[in-house]
Amino acid sequence: INISLLADYKEVFSGISHVEEVAFNALSFIWNPNEEAKVYIGINSLSTDFSSQKGVKGLPLNLQIDTYDFSTGTNRLIHRAAVQVKIFCDKGAERKMRDEDRKRSKRRGKTVIDSKSKSSSGTVLLEK
Repeated sequence: INISLLADYKEVFSGISHVEEVAFNALSFIWNPNEEAKVYIGINSLSTDFSSQKGVKGLPLNLQIDTYDFSTGTNRLIHRAAVQVKIFCDKGAERKMRDEDRKRSKRRGKTVIDSKSKSSSGTVLLEK
């Protein structure tokens, strides 16, 4: 993935300053916790990152945000948040939604069939 391109587009950031690329796929910026801050992240990938199935299942990536306190001069880590995001190749997300809808409708169909079957208060055992 490549998020470093966003460092060149300052207009996608709101409420933050001093945006700089500190490593490959790592950005640093300063924000005031008393004000709303927004960072829009774009993830670029190559089609070779996907196998035939990962386009449908999605490619899992981890996004981590560390918050440091620079006001005291100690640069102490005060919070770490992480989330897994999935990216899909072209048409992969649409295909995944379609497949999930099909699975749900099949499950609903089985439920309807089961609910229409006759019920009885007991089990009848027959001798052969």
